[in-house]
Amino acid sequence: MIDFSKVKPVRANIDFKKVKPVIADAATKPTVIKDSPTEYSIDFSQLKAVRSSDSPILPKGVSKEQILDEGLRSKREAALGKTFTDIEERKARDLELEKDLNTPKSSFGWPTEKDQSGKPKVYLGAKAVKRVSELSNKELSLAERRVVEEEGYVAGDYKDDKGIQTSGVGQTGKWSGKTFSETFESHKQDARRLVKDFDSMPEYLQAELVQITYRGDLQQSPNMRKLLNSGKYKEAAKELLNNQEYIKRKKKGDDGVTRRLEALHDAIIKYSRE
Repeated sequence: MIDFSKVKPVRANIDFKKVKPVIADAATKPTVIKDSPTEYSIDFSQLKAVRSSDSPILPKGVSKEQILDEGLRSKREAALGKTFTDIEERKARDLELEKDLNTPKSSFGWPTEKDQSGKPKVYLGAKAVKRVSELSNKELSLAERRVVEEEGYVAGDYKDDKGIQTSGVGQTGKWSGKTFSETFESHKQDARRLVKDFDSMPEYLQAELVQITYRGDLQQSPNMRKLLNSGKYKEAAKELLNNQEYIKRKKKGDDGVTRRLEALHDAIIKYSRE
């Protein structure tokens, strides 16, 4: 069986006089030329490459345009999220894909963008949400939006002010270089695991629990979690802000960390009144 991800295209035509039909079994899946009146299975061991100046003999009812590497074609279709039905459209889409493939990528798969100084471009707040939504090709959930609003988005790999390797949506450690989607889903599962009634809570509270888990605060707040899971919501909200980092930062004024903790505090208080 051929791994088409390893196949390199060559400038050669196929002499179909040498093609032998093969029968698929449990271990071998033949390559099938689709979209023709007849399906042809190709035995690649019998193929003979001929000079491009020669005229290949094609099976009846199969055009030159149909003699495509099905594996590579499938990869193009998957990357573009579209099935090709028209040859001209296929060519245009191939050019679009080629442009995308030639765009430098960050370690987490999205295009690298530079600012005027040559550093990775930084998006904050609503602009970060808009950019991540565009790159994800979907509308973000409330929890995803809250994470991106608070973390921001950096279009590349960089080291933060503490020298920690970071990428994308504030992703460090084992998450540096991973996609935002898998990073987000893992932290959402952590929030679900740590908060007993997570799935029955309103979306606004779930969103704040996830964004604080994404930063690591929920994991490091056992007393607050115990109160929350016991239904003592007001006490849990108070305990959330009873930590040295919050107190120290609050004395200097408001910043991103105090804002995030207070957002969860307010969401818990709101929930306690419902």
